[in-house]
Amino acid sequence: MNQKSDENHSHSKLGSDQSLFVIGDVHGCLDELKLLIKKLPLGGGSTILFLGDLVDRGPDSKGVIDFILELKKKYRVIGLLGNHEEMLLSFLDNPTAGEAGRFIFNGGAATLRSYDSHFDGEPVSIPDSHLVFFRSLELHHETDDFYFVHAGLPNRPLTEISDERDRETLLWIRTPFLNSSYDWGKTIVHGHTPTDAVEIHKKRINMDTGCIYNGALTTLQIPQMRTFSVRRIYKPSEPGVLKPMTRTKARFVGNISITILKESVSHTFETLNYSEMGFLIKCTTKLTVPLFKPQEEVMGEITFSEPEPISFTGVVTRIEKRGTDHCYAILIRKLFHPVVNG
Repeated sequence: MNQKSDENHSHSKLGSDQSLFVIGDVHGCLDELKLLIKKLPLGGGSTILFLGDLVDRGPDSKGVIDFILELKKKYRVIGLLGNHEEMLLSFLDNPTAGEAGRFIFNGGAATLRSYDSHFDGEPVSIPDSHLVFFRSLELHHETDDFYFVHAGLPNRPLTEISDERDRETLLWIRTPFLNSSYDWGKTIVHGHTPTDAVEIHKKRINMDTGCIYNGALTTLQIPQMRTFSVRRIYKPSEPGVLKPMTRTKARFVGNISITILKESVSHTFETLNYSEMGFLIKCTTKLTVPLFKPQEEVMGEITFSEPEPISFTGVVTRIEKRGTDHCYAILIRKLFHPVVNG
């Protein structure tokens, strides 16, 4: 069942000093996080637990981390690793790897902007305190009655879950976990999959109420099982739409696999470079004539190692001949991020 937020109650009866306040996916929504924290009946002994995905897509990922570091001075704060923090750390470790594009096309460019970092061949500038925080994030947290994780769990006893073997599952899983009837012996509290309201089921609770998708940012107070929510303050532009703008300074290199459908035939391409706005690609098949025309509308998929590719629509803005290869500059019109794994 869905649990609606409880916003009109007496704070004095909640026993907040012993409470655990669980917060769903923030995704750079600093203003909403600040308003939500003001609504909570926090006491000196309260614990705040973030379920991961603090960064990417929203307007101020850096501000979110700054704010959380301030909260740590007043309260016990537990941060879980989300797939977006995982992508950020992988990008920082090797920004020229093909998999680094997964971070950029999943909202990472917004995170770089919040740090006023344009890359441009130079190391990304992120404060040491933030790096320490990101690298301190836990894969899961456990109490007597609850087990907290970003995305979900495999159908296996909690004592048999391995951080190393099950890492991708803990950070990325959707449908197999959401549809599971497995009994882990504790209630699993997670985020990762956006929903209209907090979902409270017999075996799991979903806390991602889709703030970045014009939904809400929500807290669950445990053991009281009360929820608090703040709606998205402004309606963002349609998720995934990249408006025409001056060419971004950041251009990344790394071989990303891209497929584009042309007259019912799927063609595979390599990237020569890319940005959040688009990419310069060449076909892996040698063709004697250009495959596309200037200003031609295209649709395709960007593929990384996670199960779901990112679909896109775009337009061919430029065609170049490099040796025997035809290269195409594609401006992305829209990205389509899958919500649930199949």
